[in-house]
Amino acid sequence: MNIEITARPATNTAALLAGYAAVRRRLFNPPKPKQIAVATVETASARKQVSRDKLRQHDAHVMAYRRWKIICIGGPCTMHVMKRCAEVGFSFEDVTGPSRQRDLTHFRQMLMWELKTIVKPSISWPEMGRLFGGRDHTTVLHGVRTHAARINGKEG
Repeated sequence: MNIEITARPATNTAALLAGYAAVRRRLFNPPKPKQIAVATVETASARKQVSRDKLRQHDAHVMAYRRWKIICIGGPCTMHVMKRCAEVGFSFEDVTGPSRQRDLTHFRQMLMWELKTIVKPSISWPEMGRLFGGRDHTTVLHGVRTHAARINGKEG
């Protein structure tokens, strides 16, 4: 095995240190963040700019796949939430979404309480948080405790 090593000629110490500094800057500095491109969309009245996030809205087939995945992969907790949503009239996306409307949050907290006390008491708090749209385990714990207090009449 023949390995050839090429060395730079040493001119002076300052040139060597400058070369080492250039190599360190190139290797250890993180790359600069790229600018987010903004696409333009032609409308009948005028041109307007739309951000990349708005252009990436999900199509109907993506949403249908997500619903199918929830139904097929979801266990008894998911099926209970979907059944209760159909009974009351809320959509599953609304219950697991970020909405903070009072009637929806009370229904969400009631579902959390039902899951923890009736359907599957062994479910963990983080698992239930993931079921309800990626919520934190403390949010689920608060929801269960709040609904239990509401049932016992401790909250008005």
